[in-house]
Amino acid sequence: HGRVNYNDLGPSGKYQRAVVLYRDREDNLDANLRYLTKIKSRAKDELRELCGLEEFVDWKDVDPKAYDMFVQLHSAAHKRFYCHAEQYPIPKLMVTYAQLLSDPYRTFGDIMVFSGYPTANITKAMEDNAPRSHTVHGSLQYVPVGGEECQGVADRLRELLKKASPCLRRAARILQF
Repeated sequence: HGRVNYNDLGPSGKYQRAVVLYRDREDNLDANLRYLTKIKSRAKDELRELCGLEEFVDWKDVDPKAYDMFVQLHSAAHKRFYCHAEQYPIPKLMVTYAQLLSDPYRTFGDIMVFSGYPTANITKAMEDNAPRSHTVHGSLQYVPVGGEECQGVADRLRELLKKASPCLRRAARILQF
């Protein structure tokens, strides 16, 4: 979830290549709400108390105003992450979650080739870790973001967080917005 420091990228850094997994914004939003519902921790108990919710998947129906603000926060954080990733000064392979789910053998094969392991035997790994059935959301192809679309996105997220309730700020912290 976290953004990588540019100093860690490149010939003298920790990372020389990046595989960036892109998850459709709506699919990611649904997953985040399921995560907030399922996690077991003191932070979640505090979040439940702050928000007055047991099931975050019901947030839209219980508190539409707070839910709409959460969607705005999520959208800004989602865009900021991919705007940042687009700027990595190293070779990167952008893989969509939809690609991974629809053709895991081919996608993992592409990842291994990109990572410098073209002869890796992914069959055994795939057999030992069979993908579960998921509904595929979003495009199979990554659509780059950048330019004007990324202008001010970090500032927008900061402004939204300033306006957000303690409930929303806590949810954003838990989800690493």
